[in-house]
Formats: sequence, C-alpha cells, structure tokens
Amino acid sequence: MDEEEQIRKELEEFKVDVGRTAAEMTATMYEAIGRSITDWSRMEGFLVHIVSWLLDSKTKKVGLVLYSINNFHTWLSILDELFAMDPNFSPLRSDWTKIAGQLRKLNDVRVRLAHHALESGSALESLENVTLENINLETFENDFDAASVFPTLKPHANDTRVKWKKAAISLDEIVSFQEELINVIEKMTALMSEMGPIHLGPKRRLVAKIKELQQKVAQQE
Repeated sequence: MDEEEQIRKELEEFKVDVGRTAAEMTATMYEAIGRSITDWSRMEGFLVHIVSWLLDSKTKKVGLVLYSINNFHTWLSILDELFAMDPNFSPLRSDWTKIAGQLRKLNDVRVRLAHHALESGSALESLENVTLENINLETFENDFDAASVFPTLKPHANDTRVKWKKAAISLDEIVSFQEELINVIEKMTALMSEMGPIHLGPKRRLVAKIKELQQKVAQQE
C-alpha cells in the first residue's frame, strides 16, 4: 500500500469513527431526553399530591383540575397561594418557595425537551463529503470543530420566535437538567414527609375522639 492509499484509508476510517460516535451520541441524547421528560412527569404527580393535601381533596379530582391547566407557572402560583393561606402548612412555605424557584428555572428547558427536535451536527454532512481530492488541509484543521459534529436539540427552522434565539441544548445541558430535577424531586419528597402528618393530624384526632366516645358509651352500658 503506497502513501496515498494509506492516507485515503485513514481518512475514511476517521469519517467512520466520527459517524459512529455521532450515532452513539444521538442514541444517548434520545435516552437522556426520555428520562428527563419521564422524571418531570413524576414530579408533576407529586405536585398533585401536595395540592390534594392543601385542599384536603382527592388526588383524582385535583389531578383533573391541574392537568386541565396548560400553563405550568399557573400550577406553581396556585401552590404559592395555597401555602400562604393555610395556617397549618404556612410554616413550610419557605421550603416550598425554594422548590418552586428551581422548578420555574427548569421549566424553560423542559419545554424545549418536549417540543424541540434532535438534529444532526452541522459539520457531519460536510465531513462525509470530504475526500482526499477535495480536502483543503489548512481549512479543515482551522474550521473543523468536533463539537459541531454531534447532535443538538434545537427548535424547528420555522419556529422563529425570539425566545428561542439561544444556543442549542447539548447532552451536557440535558444531563445537568436531569440531575437538578432529581435534586428537586428529593426536596419535594422531604417536604411531603413533613406535610403528611399535618394533613392527617385532624383526622387522627377525630378517630381518637370517636374511640373515646365509644369507650364512654360502653362504660354507660
């Protein structure tokens, strides 16, 4: 094998390696997006439970109301007001406020995960067309950006709203989103463990009172 053939072979192997890595990255990103959306759904279920305790209502009824409200920020505003007006739960309001603040920040990314599309890296297609005959080594070395080969999450080209004029979301950002979301869910779990006894307190006292009255009636007999 002469030198030219060796270079041609190495170039093709390089293109194959990059393509394989990009495909693996795409699969990893799809998995990360799916996990993130699933965790978000689990978090929303916790919010329904919290509201059901604040309203002393059944979760199915509360779920019907909340899931009929399309604006997630409205969910959080309702919770803010409920914590403020209930003297039994208002001591936990500061804990909830911190959780709500994190959720408001995360929601922007969550919307993008749910509605944007995963697109191949901008440099991947151009790299596939590179051959030994048309390559400009100096330009290739200066312009080739490994990061631009990998997929990113971005809005459709027709979605030209100003709010989406920001950098596309990378795998690192998706992973960070998921990690922060898990952290928020853990805080919500801790909050619910404090809310549970408060919610059940009046019911437990009622049961105790009924048993006390039953004992008095039995004694009279």
